[in-house]
Amino acid sequence: MNEPSTRYQLIVATSPEDLARQAAEQIASGIDLALAERDRAQIALAGGETPRAAYALLAEEHLPWERVDVLLGDERWVPADDPSSNARMLRETLLAHPPASHARFHPVPTDRPTPQASAEAYAAELAVLCPGARPRFDVLLLGLAMTATPPPCFRARRPLASATAPSPSGKARDCPASPSPRRCSRRPAG
Repeated sequence: MNEPSTRYQLIVATSPEDLARQAAEQIASGIDLALAERDRAQIALAGGETPRAAYALLAEEHLPWERVDVLLGDERWVPADDPSSNARMLRETLLAHPPASHARFHPVPTDRPTPQASAEAYAAELAVLCPGARPRFDVLLLGLAMTATPPPCFRARRPLASATAPSPSGKARDCPASPSPRRCSRRPAG
């Protein structure tokens, strides 16, 4: 199967505030494009501290948030109210107030007894939410680990508004080089 060629545009931000504004605008644009084509949009977002300001700005966008599914690209295996939880950060920024609080949030269920059980439960939810051999996200925001490399669980081959992630394997992935708690991430099967 031939994949369409992808063209990338390098955008340089002049400050952290400018980066947050541009990121929020790009994500909102991706949501708008998706909702112009179908009833729901699915976005998979990065965690950590870097996107916090962008998500706060994105929350102010007047979009039909009730038609948006928000997922996480990865999560630390900590309780949902832990300060290092990516789900908590999203609840405190993007999902804290209307209009964005009307989005449907699908956090990684970190209340399971093991990271593997959490990953399997999230993979099952993702399979229902995004049926097909490869789940398709309308917006996929990747974060950078401390090693400055994106997580291997996603390899986007299309522009921001139509990124695709490999099929989830339902396997937990440890990041031993990271000082943070264990993570639940999706990765390609095999």
